[in-house]
Amino acid sequence: EDYGSTMDTVGQEQLETLLRLTQRMERLIDSLLLYSRVGQQELVLQAVDLNELVAETLEALRPRLQQTKMEVRIPRLLPTVMCDAVQVGSIFSNLLSNALKYNDKAERWVEIGFLDEETARRELERQTSSALLLVQTRPDPTVFYVRDNGIGILEKHLDTIFGIFRRLHGQDEFGGGNGAGLTIARKMAQRHKGQLWVTSVYGEGTAFYFTLQETGTDG
Repeated sequence: EDYGSTMDTVGQEQLETLLRLTQRMERLIDSLLLYSRVGQQELVLQAVDLNELVAETLEALRPRLQQTKMEVRIPRLLPTVMCDAVQVGSIFSNLLSNALKYNDKAERWVEIGFLDEETARRELERQTSSALLLVQTRPDPTVFYVRDNGIGILEKHLDTIFGIFRRLHGQDEFGGGNGAGLTIARKMAQRHKGQLWVTSVYGEGTAFYFTLQETGTDG
């Protein structure tokens, strides 16, 4: 503020770079603190209507949904489950934010739902055999999903994206970010003794699945 007007162009560019890196470091520290808190906080388990929870999440994302003209699909009513509403809400928020970011299609959509029992069993067996589902929740857990028709992920990167601060794109590409969201979302699923994993077809779309230990439907 005091010397900006007296700096030459090079000095101003260097100062802007310093400010940008400092802000990024602050975001990284905030993400680390959040990740640490997720592992320490006690879960507040209660019966949560996921229809209401998802509606609240979508309302918070409404400006971005309108800007990108993203179509939201919810094929059938979601169940009521026993879970920590704040953490499960954050899982949905992270996955929906990713769907909004990584989509370059003219007509964009994201679908939120849960698999039928037979499809869920096949998906769980496939993930268990590939050693991605290391924590079994119960014999037949409900498998929730958020899937889109976005840019997709190459198979070799399907594990990489869950590493903290790991981004597959440049800092300013696809809306930026620090690469912590999926790590935190997976941690939240694991706190519920569940898991979160991904399948994708590069160029066609991505599906994130997750399970929770405390799941119980009432219709």
